[in-house]
Amino acid sequence: LPNGRESSVEDVKEFIKRHALVGDDQVQFGITKVFMRDAEKLLLDDHLHRAIMKHIETLQHWFRALLTRRRYVRLRSAIIAIQVPHITNLFDF
Repeated sequence: LPNGRESSVEDVKEFIKRHALVGDDQVQFGITKVFMRDAEKLLLDDHLHRAIMKHIETLQHWFRALLTRRRYVRLRSAIIAIQVPHITNLFDF
């Protein structure tokens, strides 16, 4: 919706009419509700579910990348801490 929660009734009607999954003859608009047949409601529910899952997968991807980066930085600093004394001993002649 163009204005989010502040959208008018006309904005909602226009949005639903433009949606490719819902036919004009399958929807009726009440004063405060939108009535549609079960098949159209199921299509919209499925579309919503797929959109939500896409966002969840994106969040999981970023979170896993963050954890992997933290693990790498911690491991790298540990390796450097182990190697530094040995490297300095090599050059002490």
